[in-house]
Amino acid sequence: CMSMLYQDANWSRKDLKEPIETVKQQVTKSKTSALSKDRLGYYINALVEKSRSGHNVSITDVWGLIIESFLFGKEDKTKLSDQQIAVRRGQNPYPIYASLNVRSDLSVADFGEWFEYTPYEAGLPKYGAYIPVQHFGSRFFMGYLIKKCPEIRLSFLHGMSYI
Repeated sequence: CMSMLYQDANWSRKDLKEPIETVKQQVTKSKTSALSKDRLGYYINALVEKSRSGHNVSITDVWGLIIESFLFGKEDKTKLSDQQIAVRRGQNPYPIYASLNVRSDLSVADFGEWFEYTPYEAGLPKYGAYIPVQHFGSRFFMGYLIKKCPEIRLSFLHGMSYI
């Protein structure tokens, strides 16, 4: 839901009643439309488009599209870098989103890799490896960009962070 706020460059200077009410309406409505024939067709097309652009596709992408349906009720083409306008002058708190990679055979204390992403960069603090967020999903080798893919939509990042 934080990502919805950052679509407005000056959200922190405004009353939050309207965005809160919008989110409430979206999350409390019937979820059956997220599994309608039309939405399933949309999911397939979005996954094919993501694959054609050179990105890997996984089950988390489907989850991201379902979350998109729950939160927006329609396609959301925004990207994480679109949030730069909402933070570049320091007018809003700086968002740092995180996902945690875990293994079922090890405890989080023994194996837990945090992945952080912001409007400017994405990376793994454990390895000190970060890239510009516009290159997230592109292929790198030994620190060099070898295959540039377009920046992925925020909806697919939602799939990684809400699981």
